[in-house]
Amino acid sequence: MGTSGVMRDPNGEWLWGFSGYHGPGSPLLAELLAIKTCLNRAWEANFRRIICQTDSLEAIQLLGNIIGVVPTAVSCLLLEVKGLLSRHWDVKLLFVPRDANMVTDYLAKLLNRGLP
Repeated sequence: MGTSGVMRDPNGEWLWGFSGYHGPGSPLLAELLAIKTCLNRAWEANFRRIICQTDSLEAIQLLGNIIGVVPTAVSCLLLEVKGLLSRHWDVKLLFVPRDANMVTDYLAKLLNRGLP
């Protein structure tokens, strides 16, 4: 299971990016790990107004309590991400189709091919 993400400034300029392999797991688990990584890095960088984009509608729905059934394997991670979202900052979670964010899609494809 791989994760990837990028941080951009308000003008869309690249600030940083990441990708990593975490062993076996579901796509939902990967998305939640990526969201957690981005939120942690944004908080550490002192950003307090951010838009977090993901191609996982399921992750957004779980984080917004829109659907109530939580897979056991992701429940702890889900609580960690909800804890990050509850901090004193303005975070908007937005759904974007995978092909609309070519950078993270490219990073994920590199990871799946076994490249660092």
